[in-house]
Amino acid sequence: MILRSLVDGNRLDTLVDNVNFDLTCDLLCVGAGCSGVYLSDSAKRLGADVILIENEKTVGGMHTVGGVRGYYYGYENGAFMEDDQFVSENSQLAVDSANQWLKQVAMIKRLESAGVKTLFEHSPTGVWLEDDRIVGLQVFDGNKLINVRAKITVDATSDGHIIIMAGAKTRMGRPADNKTVPFSVISNYLWNDIRCGVNQDAGEVNQYDVKDFSKKLLLAHKDTKDTFKKGDFLYLATITGVREGVSFEGEHTMKYTDLLVGNTPENVLFWAYSDLDRHGNDRAIDDELFQNWWVISNLATVAMSIPVPIKSLIPKGLKGLVSAGRCLSCDSYLQSAVRMIRDMFRMGECLGIACALAINQGVDIDKIDYEKYLSLVKDTGAFGGENKDFAFNSPSKKVPYVPIDLNPRNNLHLLDTTTPGACIWTCFLNKEDKVLVEILADKMNATKSLLEKYNCAIALGIMEQKIALPVLREIVNNRDCFYFTDCRRSNQFRSAVAICLLGRLGEIQDATLLESIVFNDTEFEREMYHTLENNYLYYKLPDRNFVYFDVFTHALAGLVKLYKKLNLNLSELNEKIKKVIKDGKVVDRIAYIKEPHQPTFVEITDFLTLMLKQTEE
Repeated sequence: MILRSLVDGNRLDTLVDNVNFDLTCDLLCVGAGCSGVYLSDSAKRLGADVILIENEKTVGGMHTVGGVRGYYYGYENGAFMEDDQFVSENSQLAVDSANQWLKQVAMIKRLESAGVKTLFEHSPTGVWLEDDRIVGLQVFDGNKLINVRAKITVDATSDGHIIIMAGAKTRMGRPADNKTVPFSVISNYLWNDIRCGVNQDAGEVNQYDVKDFSKKLLLAHKDTKDTFKKGDFLYLATITGVREGVSFEGEHTMKYTDLLVGNTPENVLFWAYSDLDRHGNDRAIDDELFQNWWVISNLATVAMSIPVPIKSLIPKGLKGLVSAGRCLSCDSYLQSAVRMIRDMFRMGECLGIACALAINQGVDIDKIDYEKYLSLVKDTGAFGGENKDFAFNSPSKKVPYVPIDLNPRNNLHLLDTTTPGACIWTCFLNKEDKVLVEILADKMNATKSLLEKYNCAIALGIMEQKIALPVLREIVNNRDCFYFTDCRRSNQFRSAVAICLLGRLGEIQDATLLESIVFNDTEFEREMYHTLENNYLYYKLPDRNFVYFDVFTHALAGLVKLYKKLNLNLSELNEKIKKVIKDGKVVDRIAYIKEPHQPTFVEITDFLTLMLKQTEE
């Protein structure tokens, strides 16, 4: 048998002839967070012998000690609602299960009632393997090392600690730069006798680099001092939320591209519900399809049902090990969506049922009788809706549920409004429709409405039709800070949208136009960069000149694309970018706080560095 452990971040395999296991069980769950608690509970109630180990002395993870008390998206059903009811009945402070102390009481009562053996202050130090199968863990109980054998081991640590230790292939960040989204810190204060919480972006961090994590965490907490001006300080959360952590290569990898075009995988474990909530603002270097969705179609806050297949929780090539929580086999964009608190509860409950069924049937979890699984899980309500509609839907429920009609001809009227996103997206989905192209071209050329003309050009641009170029140039030449209003936040500037499309479709004259935006010092004197007030509809934190940031980054990223597409002299562009970096004017114009840990400073400096690298021949 092999003991696989991590020593200074490196995996070490030790061959051991005879292993004495101190404890045995059917299912060993590591992590008593949002998923781990409900997973252990549901598996135990279906007859599995369950051991739940937790590094801390708490349960609930980010939802309780992490301070994420309320809910955002995620389906409203499953066992967690019983615990929320307990909190509501026993606390005057509870709003959306907001009393994290009572929520822990409810969760502990749940585990005790089910008969789950829970071991607090136990830390895994190694993984036991027989060939390619995980058969248990070596655990430090605070005094000594013990060995626990299990038929199925679940990594519910939220960041893949066991999966990393076991040797699965992992990754972090998006393809363009391997960059993760900002982490968050949560502060709580009392204002007018109401307990309030602030969850703010705090910059990119490597949680596996002790020095980097410690430094940035301290700086982030220091920055929360401004929130205390609003009221009396109560406390800082003792667990820090890393919105996007580790992902791994699984037996199935979830891709946002499949989600956006409606491909549903086999053997869905449960359905999540969210928007593609990838924090950060440097959209100019996102994937083109994601730009089509978020930037050009302006659908940032459109919510959707997300099928999560069983195989996306299984590390490729490793048996007996599954993941629960936001550490999944998926791309960076989907990882931003499958992480809502309610969905993590429900994922745990569903996976516990699947694990118990696998144990009962004597098979690996991906080989269970799926119809039997569905019959069990749907009775709980935790499976979620199979509703595939994209919809403008607010988590606060202040905005009614409005499904998007995916027939572009039914959406053409939207092109004469400030909310053309659904039409633009459906035009992209039907970009091979020649009749639709003719309809849009006729409308663009005949309309007396400037709004409709410009929106038609954007719709044609996303369909890769060069007939839109003259009007797209007109938008960019007349650039202003007009923004669309489809979404309740994160709305896009029309000028940046047109710039983004010029970077894809443009010609030599468009390269010259974009250069005038990026390298001309008089650009920043334009009124558009100095008149628009901070607004939640497109941005809510006054730490940057957001209009200039958006226009500049899209213009430079588009310029790099054009130089490559048109075979222009990349070395000349590289030298120009070096001068921009050296004189520091762009960074000064954009970042109001010039400190290395500030999200704005990091975003613009990292962006410039990436553009420099992309123009090196």
